[in-house]
Amino acid sequence: MKWTRAYKDRLPDSAFLVVSPGGHKDRSGRTVPRTLRHLPVRDLRGNVSVTHVRNALARIAQMKTRLTEAQRRTAHAKAEKLLEKFDSLPEQRASKSAQPKRASLKSAKLRASVQKPAKKRRRK
Repeated sequence: MKWTRAYKDRLPDSAFLVVSPGGHKDRSGRTVPRTLRHLPVRDLRGNVSVTHVRNALARIAQMKTRLTEAQRRTAHAKAEKLLEKFDSLPEQRASKSAQPKRASLKSAKLRASVQKPAKKRRRK
């Protein structure tokens, strides 16, 4: 699921791997400006989104201008720890946001059509 800017703005600071220094806290305790919060990995309920953790791991190296080396190392360590924790959970305890998406109906039909044997044509 793609998280919109509005959804990410509603997330608490604890949902992000890195919150850069500066700014101030609003009434709800979230950092303002919101651009100081980087790499969201938890949803509104606090569940870890494995998809977003993996995305964060891939993006950490690209954030050289926004994050210091120490912040990148810390973010990488936190993301690795979250993935290790998730991988150690039994499948039925994993949160819904961590579950892989099911194939769409269109792709399921496509797979079914590929798996069916082709009909033989009769020559006249």
